[in-house]
Amino acid sequence: MLLLSAFGLGVAYCAPPGGVTAEALRRGIAHGFAPALMVELGSLLGDAAWVLAALAGITVVAGSGTAQVALGGVGVALLLVLAASSLLRARRSQPPPEAPHVGGAFAVGAAMAFANPYALAFWLGVSGPLLAHRGSGGAAIFFAGFMAACVTWCFVFAAACAWGRRLLGPRFFRLAHLVCGAALAGFAGRLAWTTGRLFLG
Repeated sequence: MLLLSAFGLGVAYCAPPGGVTAEALRRGIAHGFAPALMVELGSLLGDAAWVLAALAGITVVAGSGTAQVALGGVGVALLLVLAASSLLRARRSQPPPEAPHVGGAFAVGAAMAFANPYALAFWLGVSGPLLAHRGSGGAAIFFAGFMAACVTWCFVFAAACAWGRRLLGPRFFRLAHLVCGAALAGFAGRLAWTTGRLFLG
């Protein structure tokens, strides 16, 4: 039961639109399956670190306003750089050839996940009630189920991006970059607002 709950929570955690989703979509539309997959898998590195920190009961970042502001600032800067890149790419009339290389996509995904200080607060809230009565064995089952769901999502989403790239034409390529650029800028604004409130408060 715990494994199924963890798997469902993993899907729910990955599926909602966010900065990582927008960047994976942008790279998938531009270059195909591999770069989109690498962004998603890179983000799992950061997610796994936050999950393990929460399961271990580490509250340093969650309890430190300074650490959250610093990480939030890094996240805002990274999202703005990616938004600018996406909007510039929207000027192209044709998508570039599908890229067999990942071009730093894994590192970008990992950086975006690491620069999300609110992930730890989320996991501290989720892991306690789920695992309080199950001990270390329950923690291991939960982590395995959650990561299995995330890995599955990575491959499914990257495949959807590659499918869309082959099916749709240049107009969709430009529209996708415009939408992703606007979404990344919006996520940067939201993170900046939240971080600013934390800093001023």
